[in-house]
Amino acid sequence: MALVEAGCANLARRNSNTKAYCVNVITVMRFWSDCEAEQNAVRNAALAAGAYEQFMHSSCTLWKKSG
Repeated sequence: MALVEAGCANLARRNSNTKAYCVNVITVMRFWSDCEAEQNAVRNAALAAGAYEQFMHSSCTLWKKSG
């Protein structure tokens, strides 16, 4: 969890960069191995960084399915 939380500082910085170009989108890849606590930490960081709404509806399963 500590590494995920540390990486969220980068998420906040990237969000401030995109706002300069009027792009208010934060895209986060969710992997099948991510636990709920990690997903919540990233979600909360995105909202704290200024995201209006955050959707986590798909996940990257390419490696899980060996493809």
